[in-house]
Amino acid sequence: MQAVILAAGYGLRLRPFTETAPKSLVPVLGKPLLEWTLESLPKSIDEIIIVIGWLGEQIEKHFKDEFQGLPIRYVRMSIINGTGSALHTAASMLHDKFLVVNGDDVYAKADLTALAQVPNWGMLATKTTKPIAGGLELDSSGNITSISANITDTEKWQNCGAYLTDTTFFNLPLVEIPVRDNVEYSLPHTLVLDAEKRPVKLISASKWLPIGTYEELAKAEELLDNT
Repeated sequence: MQAVILAAGYGLRLRPFTETAPKSLVPVLGKPLLEWTLESLPKSIDEIIIVIGWLGEQIEKHFKDEFQGLPIRYVRMSIINGTGSALHTAASMLHDKFLVVNGDDVYAKADLTALAQVPNWGMLATKTTKPIAGGLELDSSGNITSISANITDTEKWQNCGAYLTDTTFFNLPLVEIPVRDNVEYSLPHTLVLDAEKRPVKLISASKWLPIGTYEELAKAEELLDNT
């Protein structure tokens, strides 16, 4: 199975580090964030494709063409406009079912292994009481039916940025979402677009450490240092 790692973004909230280096190379307990992500990939992965963008040549220089024996290929995203667009950049390299994982988050290997074993499509998620832009709506079977900004429950399911899908994803029209003052093309919103015909199974995350700010970085280091 292939794994696509999304590592093209600007990482604006991690400036000044990301003014001269890609977000995926921010050090976490002495090693690049992306290395933590790669270490969490399940044993079923036999090829890694990394979508690079902002200062992506530094990622290529660091990891070169393999990681722990797994071959790495790179594809460059020229216009950075969302996770859906990022995945489409790698479309010609992909076949059958594949994982898609954010390159700036820390995951548990057991969670990504469970995600990779979903029969159809899947998404890793966690419960949160924090305000979020869109919560996941589920049916009685634990499948994700939509992503909604109107969920008023105190506790909501939040997307963790890890997915299982296949090449038929590229037949769906990418969904536009507003991000700050722009529009981006969203992978998760597109994934659930055809949820009635193609179930998207929710896999509950046992560990998910998003690292988008220095506060999140400090929290992640503290938690990882105690495990």
